[in-house]
Amino acid sequence: FGTSIIAFGMQLVLVDHFEYGAAWSAFAFGAFYVVVASLLWRRFAAERLLVEVFLALGVVFVTLVIPFALGASDTAGAWALEGAGLIWIGLRQDRALARAAGIGLQIAAAAFWLGHHPSSSVDMFVNSSYLSGIMLAAAGFFSARLYRSVPSKREAGCEPLFIVWFVLWWFGIGFREVVQFIEEDLISNWLVGYFALSAVAITLLARKWQWPRMQASALLAVGIYAVAALQHILDSEGPLHELGGWLIWPLGIAAYYWVLHQAQSRVYDHVPGVAHALTGLLLLSVLHWELLWLAREVLELHETWTFSLMALLNIAALQLIHRASFWPIVDWPHAYIGGISSVVGLSLGLMILASFDSAGSAPPLPWVPILNPLDAMTLIGVLCLTTLWLDLGKLYRVMGQPASIRVAWICLGLAGFVWLNVTLFRVLHHGWGLTYDLEAMLDSSIAQTALTILWVVVG
Repeated sequence: FGTSIIAFGMQLVLVDHFEYGAAWSAFAFGAFYVVVASLLWRRFAAERLLVEVFLALGVVFVTLVIPFALGASDTAGAWALEGAGLIWIGLRQDRALARAAGIGLQIAAAAFWLGHHPSSSVDMFVNSSYLSGIMLAAAGFFSARLYRSVPSKREAGCEPLFIVWFVLWWFGIGFREVVQFIEEDLISNWLVGYFALSAVAITLLARKWQWPRMQASALLAVGIYAVAALQHILDSEGPLHELGGWLIWPLGIAAYYWVLHQAQSRVYDHVPGVAHALTGLLLLSVLHWELLWLAREVLELHETWTFSLMALLNIAALQLIHRASFWPIVDWPHAYIGGISSVVGLSLGLMILASFDSAGSAPPLPWVPILNPLDAMTLIGVLCLTTLWLDLGKLYRVMGQPASIRVAWICLGLAGFVWLNVTLFRVLHHGWGLTYDLEAMLDSSIAQTALTILWVVVG
């Protein structure tokens, strides 16, 4: 390795004034080592280690042809690949110093790449900056693969660290490339597509090699899905289905659910459970955003109808989760009932409380007590929340204790009492013309009399 690095460094100086001189030199070096490896394998089969070393060097130099041909001036990618090669030879020859040098070289390569902030000014995914980052990711992947079966207990933690290293570089360089080259309105679609394909590819490789930890790393793609959705919501007022999103988002989420299905019982239980919960919440968030846009921009519904539709989506989600008998809900009850349903239930409870601030008008229909969108949503929502609490009691023992059940009944009673008062205020507003405001209601003698009668009856 030392000979090749020193010789190639001097060669770069010699051919610096030639166009594509570095690229042709890398190609020549790579071809030389591949030919020598082939000759050694045919004539001296016993020298297997030397053959493997020359073959590795040949692959490294041939790989360097692309960035040098594109005019790359940095050597971060070369250092990273050389570092992976040093780890490989260090493990083969049981040399701790070589392994340490390989790890240090990859860290130095990353520092060099980050320190120079190389800009991508040619084409997306076809430029030296992106390819150098991919080399850093590939070196991390190869190093993690090497450390998978390392016998040393001191270095047992290197495999997960290199997996994290690979994931950060692979996903990070792709994220940077998309954000730099793609128009703002299309960024979320491209991110979902890139990370969906990445997750599928990682899953296929991990399945082939029976590599649970690497397969678990593919589940991290859901975080980028969430970032893509948030970026779109913050930077664009349009729906996600525009500009091809109607195809990209469903395919991306379907691909990710396939990744989750492949992770069933193949990776650590808590990892896919968290991924299932985050994916379900992301899917619900996307549906909420699309429904909100449909209600406001297309149907132009009154706020009461819009609010009720949003709550209805939460109610439908709760009903689906608690009544479903298919994958993935039945296989991951803690993720869907304990995680997603709890968050959706909390959201529904807050929406019910927020609805008390509205007088309940739902034009063009007249307001009728109980038979109006907000009251119907409230009653159905309370029933769903009750079902949620009972199912949580079956899933978590502490939720099924008598004390917890008493607290649930107290909360239900308080909610019902508040709803009765709100319904009375709405009756006074629509029937007697009182201003729907708490302070105004309390100053009215009619409202005071009505409240007194109501509270006596409830008492």
